[in-house]
Amino acid sequence: MKPTRTQELNAVFFTALSHRRRQMLCEILLRHAPNGLSFGMLQRQSGLKISTLTHHLRFMYQGGILKRKQKGREAWISVDAERLFQLSNAFGADVARNTRKAGLMNDPAANPAMVANRI
Repeated sequence: MKPTRTQELNAVFFTALSHRRRQMLCEILLRHAPNGLSFGMLQRQSGLKISTLTHHLRFMYQGGILKRKQKGREAWISVDAERLFQLSNAFGADVARNTRKAGLMNDPAANPAMVANRI
C-alpha cells in the first residue's frame, strides 16, 4: 500500500519538529511572533553554531512551518503559526476519524482522553 498525500505531508511536518533543537527553535520563534527574528538574533538566542542552525532550519522550512522575509541585508525568520495549527489539527482529525472507524474510541487503552477524564 502506498502512503497517501496526507500521510506524506504529515511525515514532513513531523520531521520538521522531530528533534529537540527544532522544537526549541520553534518555541523561540513563537515567543517573537509574528515578526520573528533575524538569522543572527536567532543564532545568538539559540546558542547554536551557524551550521547547526542552518541544518535544523532546512528541515523546518521543508515542513512548511517557517516563513522567511528579507529585510534589507538580513533574513528574518518566523513561524507560520496558522500553518502549524492547521497541520497539527488536521493530523488530530485524521487520528480521531481513523480510531472511530476502527471502533477504538470507546476503548480506554486507545483513547487517552477517556482515561484523563476519569482522573
